[in-house]
Amino acid sequence: MYGLEVWGSTYPTHLSELLAIQKRMVRIITFSDWTTSSDPLFRKLGILNICHQHKLQLAVFVQDVLYKRLPETFHEYYTPVDHSYCTRQNTRNDLKIPRVKQRSGQFTVKYAGAKLWNDIPITIRNVHMYSIYKFKQKYKQYLLSAI
Repeated sequence: MYGLEVWGSTYPTHLSELLAIQKRMVRIITFSDWTTSSDPLFRKLGILNICHQHKLQLAVFVQDVLYKRLPETFHEYYTPVDHSYCTRQNTRNDLKIPRVKQRSGQFTVKYAGAKLWNDIPITIRNVHMYSIYKFKQKYKQYLLSAI
């Protein structure tokens, strides 16, 4: 979905109608009853719901920024945690989460991307930098298993 990295970072209620439509479509595709839980259907079809699709696209955006596959404008968008003492954040190569004054600041790509990246398991984050396909594949499998 075009631009999901940006407009997907919003209050869950703003996405609830899209999610309801997506669930309805998955039930139609699988000829399931309207009362059937949609989570197993998403898993069976290998389809991410709108919320997980947002996470996937945002993670790919962050990886593209970190490996400088985007224009120079974005190169300083995210900065790794860097200090002299040994902490979990420093050894895991986490990103600095920018300070925000209002709740709406948490919906920015800069804030949401850094927070999401820090939550991705290291084994997925450290997939070879030139293999965007492999990263997407592993993270999608991780998201599908979390449904």
